[in-house]
Amino acid sequence: MKIKGVRKLETKVNKFLAPFNLKSKLGEDFAYFFDSEIVQFSIELVNEIDEEYIDFIKNEFDYDVPNMFLFSFLHEVGHHMTADELEEKDFEEDDAQKFEISENMNESNFHEYSLKYFHCPTEYLANKWAIDYYRNHEKEVNRKGKEMLLAFKHFYKINGVVA
Repeated sequence: MKIKGVRKLETKVNKFLAPFNLKSKLGEDFAYFFDSEIVQFSIELVNEIDEEYIDFIKNEFDYDVPNMFLFSFLHEVGHHMTADELEEKDFEEDDAQKFEISENMNESNFHEYSLKYFHCPTEYLANKWAIDYYRNHEKEVNRKGKEMLLAFKHFYKINGVVA
């Protein structure tokens, strides 16, 4: 099955990311690629880790995420914006820790390993940045996010994801 409207959707996402000088690409999940400064986004409607993530943000930062989808974009932007806050050796340790977590996470330790992942330095910094940005620019994020989310709804519809 061919996916329709990817380029148009990426254009709308790029508009959301333009203030940060970042570009986007559609992928399997949300991610940030440091070398290319690309924010990868997913069209997945619900992610199994979202509930753990929302609880972590609430408990760790005393913040209720207004819109998880928009917050996910800001979190990836946060990776870009906080990249200079860690030394290279810290990034290497962070990558090793994330690899260990991904290799060993399973159904029985999902909660524990999710928390370990969220506490990895790059993840923690990206979350903190995203929360601060969302708090300080909520009207702008919601306005631009609404445009982007309408493009997602259209994308879902033309691809038969939703009626």
